[in-house]
Formats: sequence, C-alpha cells, structure tokens
Amino acid sequence: MALHRKPFIAAPSDVRISRQGDNAIIFYADEKVGRVSFGLGADIMAGMTDDDILELWNATLEEQDELARDFDYVAKEVPMGKPQVRFSEQMARWVTRGGVVRALVLGDGAHGDPVVEIDDREFSGAAFLQILSCYAGWGVRIEMVPDTELYERPALVVREPEREWDE
Repeated sequence: MALHRKPFIAAPSDVRISRQGDNAIIFYADEKVGRVSFGLGADIMAGMTDDDILELWNATLEEQDELARDFDYVAKEVPMGKPQVRFSEQMARWVTRGGVVRALVLGDGAHGDPVVEIDDREFSGAAFLQILSCYAGWGVRIEMVPDTELYERPALVVREPEREWDE
C-alpha cells in the first residue's frame, strides 16, 4: 500500500467533495493525497455549499499547522476516573479530551467487527478510528498492556521479537 501525502490547503479546483451521512468526503485531484472523511454532521452540512465545506476544511488545516509550529508537544493523560472522550456536538462525533487514550480491546462484536471499550463505552473499530481521526496527520503509538495495567506505562525495549509468537 502506498503512503499518502498529507492533505493540503486546497482551491476548489484541487478537490471534489461528496457527502456521506455525517461526513464530507474530500477527494484531492492529486491521487497521492488520500481522501479525507471530514465529520461535520448531516444537519450542519445541509446548509453548506461545497465551497463552505472546503473553506472550513482549509481553516482546520491552517489551525493544525499553526498549533504544530507554536508548541512543544506534551501528551496529556486524563486522570483515572475522569472521561477520556466526549461527544462533540460541533463535530457530531466522539473526540478525545487528552492526548492519551486508555482502552480495552474486547474482540469481535455482534457483527464480527472489532470492539474497543473506552470509559465503559463500546466503540466499533471504525468508530474508534473516527475518534482518532481528529489527529489526522499525526503519528500514533500503541502500547499493549495487561488490562490491569492501563494506567501504567510499560517498560520498553527496542528489539526484534525472539519467537514467532512474540510478533
């Protein structure tokens, strides 16, 4: 699978926009840029033109770039017992409250899809990825820990797995 270039601030001629449920799907003319699912909510999008959506998308990219330039990142973890995610009415989806998410991988749900539990709420694999999509363009590290150690950083060693089942 080819790596995609990051989405960029675009002119109307650079993109095609379609609507799918609560999301505006932005297709860049440059095929090396992956499509973007921009969650706005169907009600909000109903009153917007494609140019309005693109203007908001470009403003989002500008804000992301400004934030990246203006600070040294320190991941913030929400304290134990406090909600890690919240439903954003503006974005019409769940978003993180901090830069660390503690979750349990529950396995396959009713329809065979992976299920992840955050704050005693079950999210499908797709819904979990949508939560993470507010960090589009960022990197992600996932550290696997026993379910009893969600609040502890594991010891870390960088090496090739010694046995096939370690992979």
